Amino acid sequence: MALPAYERKHRRRRTIAILLLVALGVVAWIGGTRRRAEPRSGIGMPGQATTAPAATRFRIAAFNIQSGRGLDGKTDLSRTAKLLSSFDLIGLNEAQGSFSRPDQVEELGRILRMPRLFAPSERRWWHDDFGNGLLSRLPVRHWSIEQLPGAPDSGYRSVVRAAVPLADGQTLHVLITHLDRTTDRLEQLRLVGELFRSLREPAVLMGDLNTRGDDPAMVELLSVAGVVDPIGDTPRLPAKERIDWILTRGLRTIDGGVVITTVSDHPLIWAELELPGEPEIERPTLSTQPGG
Repeated sequence: MALPAYERKHRRRRTIAILLLVALGVVAWIGGTRRRAEPRSGIGMPGQATTAPAATRFRIAAFNIQSGRGLDGKTDLSRTAKLLSSFDLIGLNEAQGSFSRPDQVEELGRILRMPRLFAPSERRWWHDDFGNGLLSRLPVRHWSIEQLPGAPDSGYRSVVRAAVPLADGQTLHVLITHLDRTTDRLEQLRLVGELFRSLREPAVLMGDLNTRGDDPAMVELLSVAGVVDPIGDTPRLPAKERIDWILTRGLRTIDGGVVITTVSDHPLIWAELELPGEPEIERPTLSTQPGG
């Protein structure tokens, strides 16, 4: 027996609605799934001047910006920029990409008028969604973004490599990373530590390593000959409680410190560094006495 026309129409509508819900669910599942960002590399950075003076001394900072969200729950990158304005080279963690506006590294670069590079670790909703960043008044010769091994349930991680020409024909090799804090942390720290030690001096490793200073893995890295923690213990944040790091090789530390702030749930850490230069040679004093 044939169904009445209104019943056939109702069934068609119900079938279409079910199919639409299934399709929307598939789209949401595909789009919302975190995926590893593709490795990439390049020469120079957006906004970089064609020429820049070669530096012998410079100030660097590492800051997990928590997507620009302060402890008051407000997102305001202008507050983040104020903390960063005095530095020459900055490594950022937990920077967000966006569909509708420039990514957060781009926004900070525009506020500070600094060349910038967003280095995504993850993609979601068909765009680069989350990762690290580099801001630099120093020239960057080339850069690359390399993925670290890790399980998707704890988030994908990457490391930024940059080559920065300095004075006297030297090149500063920079690593910026944000490591997992759970299952993949030790393996990622081992790989990043090996990469850092393999770089020609001078070299810098900085970022949120999610590893305290009293962790055996960090104790081992700090004990490697030539590896320096330019910040050390501070009155408000001992190294054994710190998880954000700047480590150097082949550089002389002028100063360094920690800025406790409400702009993020992480402190800003910084160091002023310089090329060591030639060691001073003690020369004999010529005598002015007769027969001297």
